[in-house]
Amino acid sequence: MSESVAQGVIEKEPLPGDLAIWFFIMAEMLVFGVFFIVYVFVRSNNIELFNTYQLELHRIAGVINTMALITSSYFVALAVHAIKKDNIKRTGNMLLLALAMGLVFLVVKIWEYSHVFGAGIHLSTNTFYTF
Repeated sequence: MSESVAQGVIEKEPLPGDLAIWFFIMAEMLVFGVFFIVYVFVRSNNIELFNTYQLELHRIAGVINTMALITSSYFVALAVHAIKKDNIKRTGNMLLLALAMGLVFLVVKIWEYSHVFGAGIHLSTNTFYTF
């Protein structure tokens, strides 16, 4: 047992990564939180509008994109694990799979937006489509 632990002082490891990345993460959380609060406020003032137009969203596309994002994150986590074990080939393969899932996301989003814009719907159509 080290001397500092024996005296009741616990040494903490520093946070991983640079301080700038933590500022970036906190800024992202703040922006997302503000966006979410604004969304809840606007939706609560336009319940009928939101209930009507959310039925027009393509649910299968939403499921595919959600799965693509979660799977991509999983592959990145596997790549981090592989690089810590100096397994370069597996790291590359996992990053390529993550990139492929990112491409799946982009293809589905392009299809989704082309469908919506093709129907004449734009950001200025109504309050629902600004979100």
